[in-house]
Amino acid sequence: MDNQFKCPKCSRFIEPNFLFCPYCGEPVSGLSEEIKARQEAVAQLKLLSYLIDKVQDPTTLRLLEKLVEKYEASLK
Repeated sequence: MDNQFKCPKCSRFIEPNFLFCPYCGEPVSGLSEEIKARQEAVAQLKLLSYLIDKVQDPTTLRLLEKLVEKYEASLK
């Protein structure tokens, strides 16, 4: 157990090379934080794309398009 550490969320011991806790799914490394952030940005873009197809109000459309730009920029 000397080469293991505790998950910051569930406090269970895990291997140091894990990106996510296998028990609770918490990101436990810098790379896993990046992966999680990218997954969230992609999910937001999918939702915004769906909304853009449904919304007809020009003001709301402009707002949604600005949000799309923001999330697309975060993926670069």
